[in-house]
Amino acid sequence: MKALLTLEKHSRGGELLERRVQWSRSFTQNFMELLYVEHAYLQNTAPRTIKDITGGNRNIDNQVSGDYNRRQQGPNLLVAAPCGGSAVPVSTKFKHPTGGVGEIGSNGLLPAEIIGIQVGAGNTAVTPQDYRLENRIGHGNHGAVGVAASFLLLDYGANILSNPSVVGYIQPPRKFLCTGIRFQMWRSGLPGTLTLRVHNAYYSGRTTSSTLPVGGITELISATFNGDTLGEVDGGVWYEFTFATPLPMEPGVVYRLYISKSGAGNVFFRADSNESTNRYYPWYGGLWGGGSIQMFNMDLRGTTLAELNYGGCDIIHYQIANPNASFDIRRIFNNYSGEDVTIEECGIYSTGGHYAHNPAVHCIARDVIAPAITLLDGQNLMVTYTPQITV
Repeated sequence: MKALLTLEKHSRGGELLERRVQWSRSFTQNFMELLYVEHAYLQNTAPRTIKDITGGNRNIDNQVSGDYNRRQQGPNLLVAAPCGGSAVPVSTKFKHPTGGVGEIGSNGLLPAEIIGIQVGAGNTAVTPQDYRLENRIGHGNHGAVGVAASFLLLDYGANILSNPSVVGYIQPPRKFLCTGIRFQMWRSGLPGTLTLRVHNAYYSGRTTSSTLPVGGITELISATFNGDTLGEVDGGVWYEFTFATPLPMEPGVVYRLYISKSGAGNVFFRADSNESTNRYYPWYGGLWGGGSIQMFNMDLRGTTLAELNYGGCDIIHYQIANPNASFDIRRIFNNYSGEDVTIEECGIYSTGGHYAHNPAVHCIARDVIAPAITLLDGQNLMVTYTPQITV
C-alpha cells in the first residue's frame, strides 16, 4: 500500500497558484494497530491499547453490542467528516426505539475538525510512532494569540470546597496550547506543595445525562505550586499552575484534572456544587457538570496559531483497474484569519472505538511539507491523499 499526497494552493478567486505531488510515506503505527483491531475483530475483553492524539492510552476494540437496549456501530477508522464547526455522531450506543425515539448520546459526538485531514506548523521529521501532528492548526477564523490569554474561563461558582482530589473534567471549545491553569484558592495551615495533574479521560457506560467521565489512563502533564504561599482568607485571588512545556488541548477531547497536597494544612476552592443540569453538556463548551461533580472556578490559559477554516473531509474518486485500486481523501482549508498562515505538516486523524467507552481520535498519517506553504489571507489549500493498493 502506498499513497500520493497532492497540495494545491488557490487564490481567493480560485486561481491555482501552486501544485505539488509527492509520494507520502506517512502511515503511522496507529494505522496498523487499527487495521489489526478490525481484521482480528478484537472484543472488549482483550482490547488493543493505542495512543490517542493527547498522547494518552485508550483501549480500542471492534465489538458490537448484542444488547437490544444498546445497539452499536463500529467507529474505527472513520476519516470522512463535514466542515470543521460541525459535530459528528461517531459513537456507538443508541437507546432502543421501544423506549422512545432512538438517539445517540452527546458523549458520542466529536468535533468534525479533528476527524480527517489535518494541517499544522511542525517540521520535526516523521516517525512511525507519531501520535499527533506536532503543532496542529485549529479550525476557525481567529488570528494568532502569542501571549498567554484565557481560553476557557469558569468563574460563577460561589460555594467553598476543601481538599478535593478531582477538580474537574474539561472539554475545550477550541484548539490551543495550554500554558497553565488558574484556580481561586486559599488555605488554612500549611498544605505544602500542591500538584496539579492532567490525565486523558473518557466516558464509560450508557450515554445518558448522568454518565460521568472516568479515566485518567495516562498522565499528560503536571505542575506544582507552593501552597504555603496562598492567602489565608477568601479574597477571590486566582493562583496559577504553570506548565514547564505547553500542553496541546483539542476541542471535544475529555481531560481530567487532579490536585494533591503534601502537607497537613487545608486548601479551599471556589466552585459551584449544584451543577446537575450539565451547563456545558454536550461536548462543545467546557467543564462537564453532570451528576455530583463540582464545577470549579478555573481559567485555562494559553496561546494559539492563527486558525484555518476546515472544509468537509471527503472520500471520492474510488477507482478499480485490475490489479490496482485507489480513492481520494480530500479537504480544503481556507484562510480567513486576517493573517498569513504557514503550513509545514499535514496528516490524517481517524476515530477508534471501544465497546463501552466514547470514541477516541488517533493520528494514522503524518507528512512534513518542505518547503513550507504560506497562505495569505483569503487563499486556500486543498490537501488530497490518494491511497493505492496493488493485488
